[in-house]
Amino acid sequence: MYFLEMILAFMVLFGIALFFVCIFRVNTGEGMFLSVSLAIVMLFAGSSAGSFIYGVYGLSVVAVLGAVIWCVKRFYFRKMEGVIVFSPVFIEMLILYLFSLVFLYNDFIQHTDELSHWAASVKYMFHNDRMPISIGSSNYAYATSLFLLYFQKFTGYSEQGMYVASSLLMWIGFLLPFSGY
Repeated sequence: MYFLEMILAFMVLFGIALFFVCIFRVNTGEGMFLSVSLAIVMLFAGSSAGSFIYGVYGLSVVAVLGAVIWCVKRFYFRKMEGVIVFSPVFIEMLILYLFSLVFLYNDFIQHTDELSHWAASVKYMFHNDRMPISIGSSNYAYATSLFLLYFQKFTGYSEQGMYVASSLLMWIGFLLPFSGY
């Protein structure tokens, strides 16, 4: 079931990317980058509202809205014909994501390093449903931890899910310069 939940989380991100593709006319790679940014902002806003799940609900609404807008524009108005949704960069991100899901299955943090601190902050946010207390004085990347938390909200807390999410975050950033091709 873990595999399907991770695919669902990726499809929600893709739905958000479709929202940005339809509204701002960006390409799919840029839309995925913007969906990562929106996931971080929405989870932070959900935390400010009292629970991270509000941010997940907001992201799901934006994803469904993006898919509906794309379908209406594509099939009813025929306006999205020049927009390449399944670009080579998106296909590469999907393949790398699926590879990470298979390759990192049942992989756990095995030694103490910055990743274990990153995992500790995500675990704290997952179990306590609030931001870590030391957000102002710590040097850990809470914004990217919020992106990892997004996947934890779909699958439950798992360290291998954090590895997959962090590899997706890295590849989205790495492939962004090539997203116009």
